Amino acid sequence: MPNYYSVCGVDGTGKTTLFKESHMALSKKILPLFSPQYHLNPGVSAQTKELSQIFDKMGHTGDKLGWSSLKAISLFLSMSLTGRVLKELSSESIFLLERDPLLDVLAYAQFYIPEMKQ
Repeated sequence: MPNYYSVCGVDGTGKTTLFKESHMALSKKILPLFSPQYHLNPGVSAQTKELSQIFDKMGHTGDKLGWSSLKAISLFLSMSLTGRVLKELSSESIFLLERDPLLDVLAYAQFYIPEMKQ
């Protein structure tokens, strides 16, 4: 498994802004990955891109309908693609992920689990 580092923070702290600005500044050995919207990254397979787009649409639908359980499931499914994406891309790179697949699921679970029980 390649080395990766994650940027963690609650919504609205500037993770995406940091990533958009850092694409040009990082060396070729460090590859920033938008996570969990893996379909926004060049180099992922068509199948992974399609799955990521489906999960992203599912999350947006959950937001629109106010269905926390659908949003939670889409987040989990999206984060489950992380290992697949890292394998598909060059193992010689160091990856910088916009979100951490394990920490985010654990952090958001504290919010979503009570919502899903209702």
